[in-house]
Amino acid sequence: MDSTRQAKARDPDLARRSRAVVVSRHCPDYLTIAVILGAHGLRGDLKIHLEPASQHLFASLERVYLGPKHLLFAVESLRPYRNLHLLKLKGCDDRSCAEELRGLEVLVPLADVGELPAGQFFEYQLEGLSVETEEGEPLGILHEVLFTGSNPVYVARSSSGELLIPALTNVVLSVDLQAGKMVVRLPAGMRD
Repeated sequence: MDSTRQAKARDPDLARRSRAVVVSRHCPDYLTIAVILGAHGLRGDLKIHLEPASQHLFASLERVYLGPKHLLFAVESLRPYRNLHLLKLKGCDDRSCAEELRGLEVLVPLADVGELPAGQFFEYQLEGLSVETEEGEPLGILHEVLFTGSNPVYVARSSSGELLIPALTNVVLSVDLQAGKMVVRLPAGMRD
C-alpha cells in the first residue's frame, strides 16, 4: 500500500478532501442533471430540482439513470411545476414507487450531453477552480455551487474561511476552464 493510501486509511477526512480534489479535476462518466425531491400525486410523478445548465437536455432525453447504482429508466415526460419540474418515468406508476426514489440523483452519460452554450458551465467544471479578484488577489478554491431561488452562489474556500459569491454577470467576470481560474469583481462590503 503506498503512503497516500495509508494516510487516507488513517485519516477519513483526508480521504474525503482528496476525493473532492480528484473529482474537481476529473471529468465524470455521468452528469447529475437533477435531484429527486419526492413524489407528486398518486401516479408516480417525481418532483425534481433540475440543475439550471441541464434544462436544455431533457428535450432530447429518452432515458436517465438514477442513483449510485445507475438504475435505468425511460423518460415519459417532463413538465414545469412552480419553481421545480415534474418527471414521469416508465415503470414508476404509483406514489410508493416515486417515494422510494426520493433523494436519488438523476444522471445522464456525459457522452450524451454535448456542449453547453457559451458562458454556461456544469457544476463539476467549476468545482476546483481558483477564484481571484480582477486585481489578481486570490480568494480561494471554488468548493461547491449552491442553487438558490434567484441565482446560483459559488462557495470559495481558503485558509481564512468561506466566501459566498453570487453567480451574476456583473460579479463573475470570466471563467477559464483551461487555466483553472475564475475572475470576480466583488461588490462593496462582500468580505465584511
